[in-house]
Amino acid sequence: MKKKLFCALALLALSLSLAACSKDGSGLGSDSQVTDAAELSEKIVPPSYRLSGEPTEGGLWLSHNLTAWGDKVFYIGSDSRGYHVCRYEPETGGGPELYSSAEYILFDLSLSPEGELFLLAAPAAQEDGYEILRLDGDGNLTGTWALDALDTAEALAPRELEYAGGRLFILDQDMLISLEVGDSLKPGPSLELGPGALLSRSSGGELLLAYAKGDVFTLELYSPENLELTASADFNMSFIALSGGLEGKIFLDSGSALYCYVFDTGELIKLFSWSSLGILRGGVAETGAGLVCTGTLSPNSPGVPLLLVPGEAEADRSVIRFATTDPNGLDSLVREAIREWNIQNPGCPIEVVDYSVYATQDSSLSAAKLLADMVAGDIPDIYDFSLSSIDTIPSSAQFARRGLLEDLYPYIDNDPELSREDFIPGIMSAMEIDGGLYELAHSFSLVTTFASSQVLGYNAELTYKDLNFMAANSEYFDSVFDKYRGRMWLLGNILDASGSKLVDWTKGECYFDSDYFHSLLETMKAIPEEGEEMPSPTLYKSVSMSTGLLYYVITNDLWMASTAPLAYGEDYCFPGLPELGSAIYPNCCYGISAYSQNKELCWQFLRQFLTQEYDSKFYLSPRKDALAQRVEETWTGFGPEVQQYNPQGLEAMEKLRDIAMNCSTVMRHDPEIWQIVYSQSLAYFAGDKSLEETAEQIQSRVSLYMAEQG
Repeated sequence: MKKKLFCALALLALSLSLAACSKDGSGLGSDSQVTDAAELSEKIVPPSYRLSGEPTEGGLWLSHNLTAWGDKVFYIGSDSRGYHVCRYEPETGGGPELYSSAEYILFDLSLSPEGELFLLAAPAAQEDGYEILRLDGDGNLTGTWALDALDTAEALAPRELEYAGGRLFILDQDMLISLEVGDSLKPGPSLELGPGALLSRSSGGELLLAYAKGDVFTLELYSPENLELTASADFNMSFIALSGGLEGKIFLDSGSALYCYVFDTGELIKLFSWSSLGILRGGVAETGAGLVCTGTLSPNSPGVPLLLVPGEAEADRSVIRFATTDPNGLDSLVREAIREWNIQNPGCPIEVVDYSVYATQDSSLSAAKLLADMVAGDIPDIYDFSLSSIDTIPSSAQFARRGLLEDLYPYIDNDPELSREDFIPGIMSAMEIDGGLYELAHSFSLVTTFASSQVLGYNAELTYKDLNFMAANSEYFDSVFDKYRGRMWLLGNILDASGSKLVDWTKGECYFDSDYFHSLLETMKAIPEEGEEMPSPTLYKSVSMSTGLLYYVITNDLWMASTAPLAYGEDYCFPGLPELGSAIYPNCCYGISAYSQNKELCWQFLRQFLTQEYDSKFYLSPRKDALAQRVEETWTGFGPEVQQYNPQGLEAMEKLRDIAMNCSTVMRHDPEIWQIVYSQSLAYFAGDKSLEETAEQIQSRVSLYMAEQG
């Protein structure tokens, strides 16, 4: 079994190395002076903290911002009464409201060593204008300063606030501004920063800054008196939150996990992933008792700050590794399901391993690092094949053909609640690879086109040649597709939908020398390199104003169908993609590793998304009953006014539902084939290579790639 696995992975790794050999692979390694946070992010570690006691119910909607000095912690919360500044009480978890206001929106706060609080606020009744509020230790307002009155505050858009060394530091979008605190605020030195800047304060009262600088993410320590740099560290992964802790500790939040860094040792430690604790991430402040955290246990209810105390989980517990290469992250419903699973299954939690951290400079490196880890023996239990970002996701078809994925049909057949009959037949058959079901599309969009049947001549079988001829001889239309999307984006999506029309893995043949591909490239030449701005914020108006015969659309909900009759009147139609028809776009699509030691548990997690409970949670579900219900719920939700304004909306949604019910084409991405098509077609679009030569070179390279795959 191990030999078979190694051979399968070696072949996959070889195919990736061929595509990556001409690229700078520095993203997979790390310079000796750059801390390899990306590699650490993959590690599954027992949580160094645990939740203390039972969380108190009720409370406020908590901001992520909180401030601490010593054992004093203050935080911001809100409710229907307005915004509140509260002091954290370890005994209750909550705390008294020291200051409340319905007139101000409170953004951030900072506590001085002397016990004063400074708040970054804006009047609720004004669209712009920021103020600093000054409170004493009991929450009494002792002063206010308007930032727009400062000479340095022109066009100021402050995001964070910190007090250090008798100065206030305000973080703008790309600038740090210092203000000396007295009876008034006196502008001091400032710093220009990179994107994604973060601000905090160390336990020694120094200023902490972090931001992107070139290829690295930099953490810096400054003297607050003169903004003199005293220490710095670089990481090969970015963070989204920063907090100074006790004894020189600095907490860095990646969004999925919390880390601790100390300048004196240069060591970065992964403390825990948020999902492993069953917590939605929040801000942290360290006290002698542990970490006070504004994360919550539920996104749908208010809460009080949580106390996380040191205490490791058992190191020998089983863990389900959920691998994703998507820079957009997992769907929010899936993330919430992981959090709930971890609460209910502490003996076998799910850890998300995010390989997109390697793709900041080269998008292909995320999939390459996943393959490298698999060859080294770090094999995930669940793979994310969701088609949301081409060039980063691995190929499910490649994995299945190499025996790396579990056939999920036996799991459905043996499930007491699920049956193959529950699902749309066309979608299920389209998802098959050599008769097996190796990935589940729990949520999908429908790729189709809007058009006028009067313009197209009621002909459902139009080819690219037909449509190009029509566009060339039209007084109004000048292209087959609308021009609101860039050329390569559109080409990549149509390539993913073309399936066996261009690449037939069963026969081991490809057809990039076909008339279909020739016509497709010719069609793409009329599409601008960068998409044009839509002329109207109203979708149906932009559709009606398009000079393309077809309006390309990824419909993530059936209500979008109602746009077509508004744009084209009674003669609207949904012809789909030329010579292909409409296609399934898998938004949430996952597979189980054939080498997982937790296959049944993986199935128990994934199967929940196929049940009726999730019918209404995902916009488009592969369940038969879900689509029918979606049409009725959407039309009813429109209300009488919208129904009267768009009387054909219901009919349009029913037509699109029927197309989805009978769709038999699924979009699948092969990163290697796309790289070949992308790189070779650039010269053609630039006018440096003929159509025939371009297609011939693509045909040759893809044929070689397929032969290597066996």
